[in-house]
Amino acid sequence: MGRARHARVRLGALLAPAAALLTLSPAGWGATWTLWRLEADTIAAAWWIARHADPDARFDHRTGPAPGGGSAIGGPDGRYRRSGLRTALDMAMARHPAPDEPCAEPLSKAIRLIELAPWRVPAVPDAAALQAALAAPLARADVDAALAALDHWCRTQGSRR
Repeated sequence: MGRARHARVRLGALLAPAAALLTLSPAGWGATWTLWRLEADTIAAAWWIARHADPDARFDHRTGPAPGGGSAIGGPDGRYRRSGLRTALDMAMARHPAPDEPCAEPLSKAIRLIELAPWRVPAVPDAAALQAALAAPLARADVDAALAALDHWCRTQGSRR
């Protein structure tokens, strides 16, 4: 019995990376994603999904479940949500790897600080710049402007390494 279980675990471990590459979004290309909370990590996860998983994705901000379905980012049952020491962005990056993305590491570090250790943000210039860039769009609940701010931050701050 132990051998069969061991074989299943090994097979699953081998297939997991392939399954992650094949899984774009629960609703397929052009899915509508519901952003439950407009915060840095949910916007960053949306940005990552739009750039590396579903270029036709649409994002809606709602404080409850989306009518007619949709996939949640940041919601309690969402595929991409903060959990323990992982941000919604961490979950999106793990599910949709993009090893050649120059902004991946600086964006991940900045988002972790903003979401998990906000008292340290002022001491880290990149994180402070990202937080400042997102402040106005998030306050206005302007998802498109927040995504554009992330694009700009990645072109200027995040990819200079």
